[in-house]
Amino acid sequence: DKNHPLRGVLNVAKGVVWIVVTIVTISSLLGKSPMVLLTGLGAFAAALMLVFRDSILGFVAGIQLLQNDMLRVGDWIVVPPTMANGVVEDVSLTVVKVRNWDNTIVMVPPYTLVSTSFQNWRGMAESGVRLISKSVIVDNNSVRYCDSSFLEMIKGKYPQLTNFIGSTERYQS
Repeated sequence: DKNHPLRGVLNVAKGVVWIVVTIVTISSLLGKSPMVLLTGLGAFAAALMLVFRDSILGFVAGIQLLQNDMLRVGDWIVVPPTMANGVVEDVSLTVVKVRNWDNTIVMVPPYTLVSTSFQNWRGMAESGVRLISKSVIVDNNSVRYCDSSFLEMIKGKYPQLTNFIGSTERYQS
């Protein structure tokens, strides 16, 4: 499925296969057991972790994004600590590519999306509606109870509200 960031998982699998093939090839050329080479690699584990830090964090974050269905290609996301505010175009092992509303492209590391909060507008897009937040200022001195003369004045001024007013009047006691 193109909506899931599987390319990162595929890249890691390819890397693991190449590492295994390389170890087996070198051990057969040297005439030693692959276990001897693996124990030698233990000394370089700290250096390897530093070199592949972003790849490891990106891989783990990609798995979390995939398993929790937090992000798909085509989702509109907003990531406040970054400049990302647009549509996800690509999710890979080390980067999430976001095309902003102004057509600029922002690259965000996947672990940023997991370690900080981000807003995904997929729910709004799937529901087919959009909520708009607007402030309305009301003068407290102008608020009063609605009596029958006021309702008649509203019906005369706004005839499209006649049916609504009639349906709500029966609930008043």
